[in-house]
Amino acid sequence: MKKNAIIIVIGAVILSFIAYENARYTLDDDDLVVITQFGELTGTARNVSGEYFKIPFIHKAHYLIKTPRIMKIKPEIMTKDRQVHQLESRAVWKISDPVKYYRSLNSDKLARDYVYDKVVEALYPIIDKYEYKELIDEAKSAQLKELYGRYDIQQRIKEASESKLSDVGIGLDYFELKLAGSA
Repeated sequence: MKKNAIIIVIGAVILSFIAYENARYTLDDDDLVVITQFGELTGTARNVSGEYFKIPFIHKAHYLIKTPRIMKIKPEIMTKDRQVHQLESRAVWKISDPVKYYRSLNSDKLARDYVYDKVVEALYPIIDKYEYKELIDEAKSAQLKELYGRYDIQQRIKEASESKLSDVGIGLDYFELKLAGSA
């Protein structure tokens, strides 16, 4: 009789430990978490570091990266004067809405490809209004324009890209336009 009671207590302790470990999840400073129940999103995302609990074996925590990511964007573009040139641009993006991001992309590789495609898509209609010489002059004076808060080509490309990226929960923090070979 005592032997059965000891086995039951040990089993209960082991099951309690397993349930506790399955219910607990922790967030670091650079994490975001969305919780799903049988594949469906439940509630909102968590973005504050700490220890949290969910329903064991029913809820699942999906970790996303909160930190901004830098990517190089190097498409070939055609200017107004019909010259083809290589760009060496940079974009800094991050997840702005974890729930939208999880529902639409839920993959870092898909997100990178999506950001690349949408920024390039926003580039073409803006860049093809300028001749190559105008772009070089614009690129050289971009630092001065940023100091004075004026909008330039970079800002218009950033704004056009942001409107498309916000639909999937991605924010574009920074965009830099640079023509290959220009200083």
